[in-house]
This record gives sequence, structure tokens and C-alpha cells, in this order.
Amino acid sequence: MSRERTKTVAQLKTDIRNQIWASGEPENLISAHDNHFQEAFAEISKWVTCERDDNVNVIRFEKTFYKNGMTVLPAPRGIVNRVFTIANENFTDPVFVRQRQWPEPESWARNLYLSPAPDFTKASRLPVGFGVADANNDSLYGRARTAIWAVYQNNIYIAPWIQSNELVVIEWKGIKTVWADNDLISPEIMYRNAVKLFMQYAHERDYGNMQDAMAFHNASHQGLFDEALATLIHECRERIRTRDEYPQTNERNRLCAELSDDAFIPGVTDLVLAHVGNPSTLGEDLDDVGKLVRNWGPMAVFGTGWINHVQTDYDATAGDQFHDYLDPYSGSQGDGSDDGNALWSCPSQFDWDLDSLTTFQGFFPLGGNKRYYTVTIGDTQLFILDTSASDPDGITAGSTQGLWLQGALAASTAIWKIVIMERCPYGSLYNDSNLQWPFQSWGADLVICSQALNYERLDISGLPVINDGLGGLGPFQPVGIYASADTVSTYAAKAGGLRLAIKDTDLVAEFWTKDGELIDSLELTKS
Repeated sequence: MSRERTKTVAQLKTDIRNQIWASGEPENLISAHDNHFQEAFAEISKWVTCERDDNVNVIRFEKTFYKNGMTVLPAPRGIVNRVFTIANENFTDPVFVRQRQWPEPESWARNLYLSPAPDFTKASRLPVGFGVADANNDSLYGRARTAIWAVYQNNIYIAPWIQSNELVVIEWKGIKTVWADNDLISPEIMYRNAVKLFMQYAHERDYGNMQDAMAFHNASHQGLFDEALATLIHECRERIRTRDEYPQTNERNRLCAELSDDAFIPGVTDLVLAHVGNPSTLGEDLDDVGKLVRNWGPMAVFGTGWINHVQTDYDATAGDQFHDYLDPYSGSQGDGSDDGNALWSCPSQFDWDLDSLTTFQGFFPLGGNKRYYTVTIGDTQLFILDTSASDPDGITAGSTQGLWLQGALAASTAIWKIVIMERCPYGSLYNDSNLQWPFQSWGADLVICSQALNYERLDISGLPVINDGLGGLGPFQPVGIYASADTVSTYAAKAGGLRLAIKDTDLVAEFWTKDGELIDSLELTKS
């Protein structure tokens, strides 16, 4: 496997400086020593081929440029394996950027809304159409959770443009010539030791005496740096030899598996998601629904109503059935997930009434502002809303939350865009006109809610809306004669769950009872 790059160049330089010049580095040599570090990194990369396999460049916002809704930065001279962004230097919450062919980012970015317009007066020496990175150009909707990139004229173009608190991370393979302080580098002791020995050699060569320098680096017989370099070369060859001995781990397949986005975010092939609405510890339905959902082997579980008027303990519902999907997990039902969080929840009015979301936000891992946010899995993106009347950002189309959804849907490059909420905008038993937003024209493909204690699928002018509220809380509420003209299917006899199976441009939504009976199926296809 590739080496984990967990130390920045700046950190490595500081460590080595403190070791070599413990009593203080001469101020007049700091700049010269910086050049020596560049020389050391290049010398090691020249001889140790493994050090060319996993270069990591970290580009700060102020080092990028803006053009027509895109962020532009120089492409490295090699093979780009992966591009992602991080916010506030937090590597635990990356947004992976999908590669596309030029000019797709340019064509797509023209649909974005930018306010205010960039100040091009600061960039008079830049090519026409380019602007400098400016925090005043931050989007009203915050950080994009999906994005695309392409290479054009030796530059990387990312759409939509990044925000002022973001950094771009590029993983690539090739011969590197310049290392920035933010770039990630090998933290291994052997590598650090080799850099340190080269620095001692270069300092003596330029500012000491050549005799002392030869003790570190000597063409006729090995010096200390030469021995460290030989160790790195040998270790690299052993890694390559080991891979070649096992055909199933050949280099091409290793790179495909290790460097693809799908190594970190499950891909769209055979992607299964599950939705659970209104679970309860009343009776045996909770256990039965939990077993049903877990048998599907979903990549992620989404739901709401983990507490209600008879249940006020999140650990007794979500923790009891899906504790190994939670990361972090603070309950006592078992171990949490070792592979990152895969259980997501949207708040209900019950969560607000309990203690203004304090316990809810403390128990569940949440994104965004911890009330409404998005989750991306492969080419599917879910937009989780807070439809509670208590939400301070409102629940109408023109509210702060409504405008956020409009912008997030417009910025999404996902194939499938699914909105998850607790209260239902449409339904035969319950519906809220405040929530009847133009989901379809904004870009949503499916809306899932769970307010009513039944299952109902509606067709709202071509937009499928599913109420899935049969997670276990009873008594159930049959729609019966109350079914509206938009109702396609209804059910309320037994508890169950909603299964989403997604493969490329095909999506199948199925409602299954706890006994394994298929009640309703919706098939969606995109051309």
C-alpha cells in the first residue's frame, strides 16, 4: 500500500531544524537552509522511486484563482490520482472531486450563482477572465459537498469554486521538483533521518568545510546520508518485489483500488441504502425491522423519529439496532463503527421538544450545522432537512433553509439527489403546505418523509414522494378512503423499512414488511 502522508513539510522541517540546531538556527541561513530542504527532497525522490508514487500537494485558498464559477490552480507534472477538498484543515471531512472531461466543468459552472461578483481590479496582470482568490466571493450556500474537475492547458479546473476556508489536496504520481510547506510528506523515521543527514551535508558543504561534508555524502565511499539513502532504496525495492510476487496485487489493480474515490466512499455499483421511520421499543417490531434492514447489508441507514411520545432514549432505538453504524458512538449497546459513520438522522419536533436538540446532536454524528446537511455516497447525494417548526432558519421555500437546499441541489453533480425529512409536504393523512417547495425544479429526484404512521407513495407532477413511517411505532394509520388523487400505493398492516438499490443511472425503491414481504416498488432511470 502507499505510505500514509501524515506530516506536513513545515512540520518535518521544524523537527529537523530543532535536532540539528538545538541552540538556535543562524537567522542569516534560514533561507539558504530552506533551499537545502528542497535539494534533499529532490535527491531522495531521484533515487527512491517509491517516493514518486504518492505525492500529496496541499494548495491553500489564497494560492488559487477564480474563473467563471471555477477554482483554477496549476496541475502537477505527472498522473493525478485523486483530488479532494478539506475545510479548516480538517482531513476527516473530505469532499472528493470527480474527474470529468473538459469543458464539462466550464459548462456546468455557468449555471452557478455568484454573489458578489469577483473584484478583477486586483488581477490586472492575470489573463482575461481570471480573478484572484477572494473571501468576498464565498458562496451564500457554504461549502459544496460535490464537485468535478478537469485538466485544461496544464491547469486543474474545479467546479464549483472553493470557499475561503478550504484547501485543495492533489494526490499524484510523478517526479516532484518543488515542495510547499503545506504539502504532506512521509513521516517515517528512515525518511526523516535521510533528510536530516543531507541537511548536515549541505550545511557543511556550503558553510563549513568539505572534509566534514564528506562524512555525510561521498561519491567514493558511502557517507552517512548514502547509507540512509541505500536503506530507503532497498526498502522500496522490497515493497515492489512483494507486490510482483502476488499477481492479485499487481501495481495496476492496486492503484485502481487504492486511489479511486470508491476506496473511501462506497461506489454506485450495487449501492444499497436503507430508510427507517418512527422506530419504537414498543413490542417486537423494532427488533424485526432492525433485522430486516441489516440483512440488506446497506452502506448507510437514514431515518427519523428515534424518539417520540413513548420513547426518549436514542440508545434504546438507534443504538440498539445500529450501534455498529455509528462513529463516534457514545452508547452502551456494543461497539461503534470502525469504518466511519454510516447512520444519519434528521431531527423531528420531538427532538426539539426534548431539550432543543442538545441530546440529539450529542448522540448522532451530523453534518453541516447539525440540523440540515448533505451526505454523499458514490454518485448519490442525500439532502437531510429539519422540518420542525422550531428550526430558526424556517421551513418555507424562501427561508434560509429553503434557499440553502435550492443552492445545494444546484451545486450538486450527483446522479441521484434525494431529499430526506420528517414532516411530509404531501400525504393523505398529514401534509404541510409550508413544505411544498419546488423540489423537482430545484433538481431533486425523490423525497422521503416519515410523519404519518403508514406507508404511502405519491406522484406529485412526476416527482415521487414516499412517506415511510412504519418503523415500529403504532398504532398504524391506514390511508383507506382518504387516499388522494396523487396516491400511487398505500399500506399500514405491518412494520417495515424502505430499501434503495442504486446502480449507475438506475434506482429502485422498495418497501418491505418485517416478514420479508415486498409491498411496493418504484423504478427510476436516467438517460
